[in-house]
Amino acid sequence: MTGWVADNAVARNIRYVLHVGDVVDRHADMGEWTEAQTAMNLLDGEVPYAMAVGNHDVDGFGVDANNRTATNFNLRFPRAKFACMPSFGGSQSPSTYDNTYHLFSAGGTDWMVLTLKWAPVAAELTWAAQLVAANPGRQVIIVTHDYLLGDGTRSAVGQQVWNAVAGVYPNVAMVLSGHRSVARRSSVGRNGNTVHEIMADYQNPSQRNPNGYLRVLEFDPRASTLSVRTYNPETGTSLTDPANQFTLSGISFPAGSAPSEPLVRQALVRASATSAHTENGAARALDGDCRTMWHNEFQPATPLPQSVTLDLQRVHDVRGLVYAPRNDHTQNGTVTAYTVATSLDGTSFQPAATGTWPDDRTLKRATWPVTEARYVRLTASAGHAGFAAAAELHVVYQPESLVAQALMKATATSANAEYPASLAVDGSPDTIWHTEWVRPAPLPQSITLDLGSSQQVRGLVYQPRLWAADNLSPNGIITRFQVQVSSDGVTFTTVATGSWADDRTTKGVRWATLPARYVRLQATAGRGGYASAAELDVVAGVAG
Repeated sequence: MTGWVADNAVARNIRYVLHVGDVVDRHADMGEWTEAQTAMNLLDGEVPYAMAVGNHDVDGFGVDANNRTATNFNLRFPRAKFACMPSFGGSQSPSTYDNTYHLFSAGGTDWMVLTLKWAPVAAELTWAAQLVAANPGRQVIIVTHDYLLGDGTRSAVGQQVWNAVAGVYPNVAMVLSGHRSVARRSSVGRNGNTVHEIMADYQNPSQRNPNGYLRVLEFDPRASTLSVRTYNPETGTSLTDPANQFTLSGISFPAGSAPSEPLVRQALVRASATSAHTENGAARALDGDCRTMWHNEFQPATPLPQSVTLDLQRVHDVRGLVYAPRNDHTQNGTVTAYTVATSLDGTSFQPAATGTWPDDRTLKRATWPVTEARYVRLTASAGHAGFAAAAELHVVYQPESLVAQALMKATATSANAEYPASLAVDGSPDTIWHTEWVRPAPLPQSITLDLGSSQQVRGLVYQPRLWAADNLSPNGIITRFQVQVSSDGVTFTTVATGSWADDRTTKGVRWATLPARYVRLQATAGRGGYASAAELDVVAGVAG
């Protein structure tokens, strides 16, 4: 289930994953905790996530209803793992992950996700209320375990959450919960704002097997809607009854004021360093775990400057770096003076930013004007005790301006009747263009995009076919390619050639900005001897 989320994170623009509690069924079963930890770890470096503690997750479950200590939850999901993440705001306790808040911006709106432990007590509700009141510019999504009953009314616990927080503040947008079954309601808060309260808990055997359902919440700021879908990634099936598939209208998306900070997915990035201790390789700075780190060699010590280079695997419009210092018993290696450089080819680097950072554990940032780059290098010229270390590194990018697919028409030299070229520009990653396989057409084969008029273009984004329960085949993933452009659809000029990894991650290629009406992708090699594409987008304009 979480594997599907990770695989689809880019194609579906998944911004956050929310767990409504009952991470396990039996809190004392360490085997269940191991399975849960393994599953959630698939999201590390892929998508940020927040977790609420359920009644099955606490020590007193089935024994002492007053014992809400979540020992095993915090053992497997310790606060220290998440504390340095850019979206992690904090927790009620400095030592546990029980009640947390998370800050991010999406769709032009600033959001706060607030998790509340099962059956929150007065001190926890007060903490939550103070947080919501202190963040009036953020739309708040409360995630808690017990809130609604099966008939859509609030439980006793849910009513307490409503009276203390959810119904009190004008910036509360939603309450998401589990615990029982499926229900929803929309209520008007004290300040006239609508709060959407949604419960989803698929715990009976027919819903659990083979691997259960998840809820996909799709926000559309232009239409002011929230569409909810209930999907089983293992079977590829959806629950389509009104309780499980619905659209809410009139959703508020107020313009945010917090700086937008889109981050390149760490799982797609590769790291190397000029020096690294054996147990603290460069990859540790990209693993989504604040407890691990890259550290230059200290046995024997290698003097500064030392650097770590991030290969983003494709060109992005980059504009910043977020640096999380080590988060353990010492500050050795906290970088205090730095230079950031960028490169298109990994050989020729241009300086982007230089400066100093405070010698403390807070998140640090370096920014620069938007520039095209595949490689970002952080060089530490000074650090605590003469070392360099990083718990986590994130690259900030500027989302690409894309030619609207609605303007395009697509044609191909070969296509199966059920998988025409038009499906590569239909805005849905679930559909694909695929070359003919009934009577196979050998490669090379091409797909040509007519942009409708001449546009300034500088790149192509290629989304291979995604993993789907009803079609596990990776056939057609393009591994070698040419890109050609034309003004008249007759005479084409080659602007890029290269190779792509044989996997389902989003690919891309850039070239110098030029005018064109037609963009052609020619596949010269592909998995199984075929070519396919879930989505194709053309990058427009110029960087910045």
